[in-house]
Amino acid sequence: MIIEVPSLSQAELLQHRNKATDWEKIRNKISQCRNLQAQRNGKLNSELQVGELDQYCPLGAPLRNSLAAIMDKLAMSARATHRVIKMSRTIADFEGSTNIREQDLMEAISYRRCQFIESVIR
Repeated sequence: MIIEVPSLSQAELLQHRNKATDWEKIRNKISQCRNLQAQRNGKLNSELQVGELDQYCPLGAPLRNSLAAIMDKLAMSARATHRVIKMSRTIADFEGSTNIREQDLMEAISYRRCQFIESVIR
């Protein structure tokens, strides 16, 4: 997977940072996210079947329309669309949101877009 990261200015690169990443906190958050999925779905979001998406990953009309337009523009398959929906649910879970938000959907699409670009480069 390729994730696009904005470039830093020279000042940002040279800036001294005292904050270290708290990996234990991140591990705990991931564990909580996985437990939430198991409680809600009986399995991880990645294991959801297409028929379960409406139940566990509901999207309102505005989000459905946005997703449809973007997926058409990127010429992505139905399978890719379903993966984006599942990833959006996972991002929302990780962020502690009960509903999939537009920002969750856009983040998931950005990951798919990077995978699409990676496959074209190869």
